Amino acid sequence: HDVRLTGQVPYLPWAKIRATQYYWKGKQGANISGNVLGFETQISGSTRLEVGSSKNNNSDRATYARLSVLLPVENDKLTNFIVDDKPFKSSSKMQLSELKWVERSNVIRVEKENNNKITIGAFKGAVNEAICSITNNNEVVRENLETEIDGTINITGLTLKNGLVVVTCYGGNYADEATAATAARKDAPIMRAATNYTGGALELYASPLSEIAIQLTGAPAITAGITDTVTLEEAVFKTLEAKIDDRNTAVASDFGIKGVDIVRTKPTNVMKVAAADDDEGKLAVTLAAVSQIDETNSSNDTTAVINDLATKLKNKENIIGEVKEALITITATTSDSAVKTNIDTVATKVQTGLTAIESAIAKISIANTADLANALTVEDYTNAGIESFDATEHLANVNIAILAATDKNTIGKIREIVNGVVFKITLGIQVRLVAENAAIGSKVGAVLVVTAGNPTAFSITAGNTNDAFDIDENGQITVAGALDYETTTSYFL
Repeated sequence: HDVRLTGQVPYLPWAKIRATQYYWKGKQGANISGNVLGFETQISGSTRLEVGSSKNNNSDRATYARLSVLLPVENDKLTNFIVDDKPFKSSSKMQLSELKWVERSNVIRVEKENNNKITIGAFKGAVNEAICSITNNNEVVRENLETEIDGTINITGLTLKNGLVVVTCYGGNYADEATAATAARKDAPIMRAATNYTGGALELYASPLSEIAIQLTGAPAITAGITDTVTLEEAVFKTLEAKIDDRNTAVASDFGIKGVDIVRTKPTNVMKVAAADDDEGKLAVTLAAVSQIDETNSSNDTTAVINDLATKLKNKENIIGEVKEALITITATTSDSAVKTNIDTVATKVQTGLTAIESAIAKISIANTADLANALTVEDYTNAGIESFDATEHLANVNIAILAATDKNTIGKIREIVNGVVFKITLGIQVRLVAENAAIGSKVGAVLVVTAGNPTAFSITAGNTNDAFDIDENGQITVAGALDYETTTSYFL
């Protein structure tokens, strides 16, 4: 349906405001709803101009302009652009000339199949016959999709909404780089990948690295054998949505391939072709290193290895040495000479990059005097795998924080110190009043005022006795439980 409202601008009889709300039910994809807001002016008896903007749930707001001319143009006169002394024309009077305009809207609404290419997949080596599902904003939109021999699935007829997209894949098998093609194919672990979708084509590939990134947002690890838990609790979903893009970036740095998009890059299949010195090759070689860590692990439990690496990064431990050792081992011991050739050159370059990160971390970790700390540059931090930041605005304070820190010998620890300065959020002490008989769900004053920083979510971490209050992602506190002034006169959250 389409609902349109049109009204005169007060005191401007030659100008109108238009507002349209529409909802179209999809047959192939998601339903589409949106609105159009416009301003229309009568330029002359035969010409009018409309400008405005439109937005729907599948696209960002866009502006438009429309010029309409009534033919034939006869005795055309420009509109007298006056400001009337009455806000609106008298509804009891009507001029027949106003009936000249007849607006036709014989529009056939055709649902167009989404032409944006959507490709998903699973890689620890290319996983064949994995069963994958897709959630979009925590709703299942596709399930029981099976990967091909190259590890991917091409999807048609799917319209995604802007927001979080998660791919979950389980089952299937792959040729392991560490044991090479001569060994039997191995069973693949359950793996997920997530990103915030903003339109257009999408490639999203689940791998050990993408699964680690999801766990680093606080999402629980998937237990081996569970295959039907693809949607998330609301709080976990909101946190994942807010943090996943940053965690994807951080995991790439933690494994020594900074700048590689670990979820949207399809790894080179090094079982068949040589890895190049590009994002696809670097990611493939890093996944081969994870395969070697798995092979070396005494339990030979791939899910446990992935979860263990995620736990180490959560605890801000160093995994660089472990990844380097795995790369050295796989190029030295693999029984398949073709695989060795395919990964050798890029593996060496990734090792060199990991060594450079170790050197940068060592330089930062010994900055225990003012002279050493003040000598650190933004380049030193980026060499250590940290995202770049504005030197003028933050470097001095970052170096002060580094000097004060006693534990700064891993990427995770340095990143925490730097982010604590660069992304520092300040609220200050704020007072909100609420009646003790306020109903559950009632707002407690205004939204919290942020004086510095740009928070993506809020949570109450202390002082919330008996869970009396809740807070939403925008910083609005609401009543969540019964209040009793005789028992508790104030809360310091």
